[in-house]
Amino acid sequence: MRTLFKALAAFALTLFIAACSGNTPEKTAEQFSRNAYNGDGDAVVAMLYIPADAKPGEKEMVEDKMRAVVAEVKAKADARGGVKNITAEPAEISQQDPNRASVKLAIEFGNGETDNDRVQLIKIDDVWKARVF
Repeated sequence: MRTLFKALAAFALTLFIAACSGNTPEKTAEQFSRNAYNGDGDAVVAMLYIPADAKPGEKEMVEDKMRAVVAEVKAKADARGGVKNITAEPAEISQQDPNRASVKLAIEFGNGETDNDRVQLIKIDDVWKARVF
């Protein structure tokens, strides 16, 4: 009985953490951008949507290119004093497909400069992912 209680408590805690993580297009876009500016290529790649029907070699090519882009983005951010803040505007959900969204971001750097960026997203199995296709 005690083991069952522990298992149920662990399951409830997992659900609570998942519910509080806020899987919204805005939070996903912010985290995707933050990972890129922090130079975490693996985290960026993990947040990408690559279709299952991608041609042979496409997945690897996209992953390698994204890792290279992340390294460039981090270097540019570091030259501008690093990222101070990333703010997302409300997502623009597609009227044709509610599983697609676009999020505009404002990226504020340590030197006071600000850039605007836009992340295209797709919702797959209730998880928002960055779209490159």
